[in-house]
Amino acid sequence: MSAVSSELATYKKAEEQKGLFTREKLKKETKRISREDELSRELRKVKAFISACGLSADYQQYKYNSTTRKNVLE
Repeated sequence: MSAVSSELATYKKAEEQKGLFTREKLKKETKRISREDELSRELRKVKAFISACGLSADYQQYKYNSTTRKNVLE
Protein backbone atom coordinates (compact mmCIF):
# COMPACT_ATOMS: atom_id res chain seq x y z
CA MET A 1 0.00 0.00 0.00
CA SER A 2 2.89 2.38 0.64
CA ALA A 3 4.04 1.89 -2.97
CA VAL A 4 0.66 3.20 -4.14
CA SER A 5 0.85 6.17 -1.78
CA SER A 6 4.36 6.92 -2.95
CA GLU A 7 3.34 6.71 -6.60
CA LEU A 8 0.37 9.00 -5.99
CA ALA A 9 2.59 11.54 -4.22
CA THR A 10 5.05 11.43 -7.12
CA TYR A 11 2.21 11.94 -9.60
CA LYS A 12 0.77 14.87 -7.64
CA LYS A 13 4.17 16.52 -7.37
CA ALA A 14 4.76 16.13 -11.12
CA GLU A 15 1.34 17.63 -11.89
CA GLU A 16 2.01 20.62 -9.62
CA GLN A 17 5.38 21.22 -11.26
CA LYS A 18 3.80 21.18 -14.70
CA GLY A 19 1.36 23.84 -13.54
CA LEU A 20 -1.64 21.74 -14.45
CA PHE A 21 -4.82 21.80 -12.46
CA THR A 22 -4.27 20.49 -9.00
CA ARG A 23 -7.05 19.54 -6.64
CA GLU A 24 -6.56 22.83 -4.80
CA LYS A 25 -6.72 24.89 -7.99
CA LEU A 26 -9.88 23.07 -9.02
CA LYS A 27 -11.47 23.75 -5.63
CA LYS A 28 -10.62 27.46 -5.91
CA GLU A 29 -11.99 27.62 -9.44
CA THR A 30 -15.17 25.84 -8.35
CA LYS A 31 -15.59 28.33 -5.52
CA ARG A 32 -15.04 31.27 -7.89
CA ILE A 33 -17.59 29.91 -10.38
CA SER A 34 -20.11 29.34 -7.58
CA ARG A 35 -19.64 32.93 -6.41
CA GLU A 36 -20.12 34.23 -9.96
CA ASP A 37 -23.30 32.16 -10.30
CA GLU A 38 -24.56 33.52 -6.99
CA LEU A 39 -23.85 37.09 -8.08
CA SER A 40 -25.57 36.51 -11.42
CA ARG A 41 -28.69 35.21 -9.66
CA GLU A 42 -28.64 38.22 -7.32
CA LEU A 43 -28.25 40.61 -10.25
CA ARG A 44 -31.24 39.04 -12.02
CA LYS A 45 -33.32 39.47 -8.84
CA VAL A 46 -32.27 43.11 -8.50
CA LYS A 47 -33.07 43.83 -12.15
CA ALA A 48 -36.46 42.14 -11.77
CA PHE A 49 -37.16 44.27 -8.67
CA ILE A 50 -36.13 47.45 -10.50
CA SER A 51 -38.42 46.51 -13.37
CA ALA A 52 -41.32 45.61 -11.04
CA CYS A 53 -41.00 49.04 -9.40
CA GLY A 54 -41.18 50.71 -12.81
CA LEU A 55 -37.66 52.07 -12.53
CA SER A 56 -36.05 50.42 -15.57
CA ALA A 57 -35.67 53.69 -17.49
CA ASP A 58 -34.13 55.37 -14.43
CA TYR A 59 -31.76 52.45 -14.01
CA GLN A 60 -30.68 52.61 -17.64
CA GLN A 61 -30.03 56.35 -17.33
CA TYR A 62 -28.08 55.80 -14.09
CA LYS A 63 -26.09 53.01 -15.71
CA TYR A 64 -25.25 55.26 -18.66
CA ASN A 65 -24.26 58.16 -16.42
CA SER A 66 -22.18 55.99 -14.10
CA THR A 67 -19.87 55.16 -16.97
CA THR A 68 -19.70 58.69 -18.28
CA ARG A 69 -20.26 61.02 -15.37
CA LYS A 70 -19.64 59.11 -12.15
CA ASN A 71 -23.12 58.06 -10.95
CA VAL A 72 -25.11 61.22 -11.68
CA LEU A 73 -28.85 60.80 -12.08
CA GLU A 74 -30.49 63.15 -14.56
